[in-house]
Amino acid sequence: MSSLTSNCQVDFDGVDTCYFVSGTGTRWSGLATVAYTYNAVGGPGGVGGGGAGNAVPEPSSLALLALGGLGLAGAARTRRGGYVRSARSF
Repeated sequence: MSSLTSNCQVDFDGVDTCYFVSGTGTRWSGLATVAYTYNAVGGPGGVGGGGAGNAVPEPSSLALLALGGLGLAGAARTRRGGYVRSARSF
């Protein structure tokens, strides 16, 4: 059985994200601030369920991504004159 080492860091959202490296060099990355991953034997790198090599998203990271998407959608509506009246319409 190969040895397994883990490396963890605290993301911008204040939650540890870990990645695991086996003795064979196989790596399961935590995808930086987006998701947690699980190691070769299915041990958790973060929270939630999942099996070997499956990423489990961090709820706080997904919420920030969703807010960013809503912000982009709102900006597009504003440019089309959706919710904010432009100076030309007065």
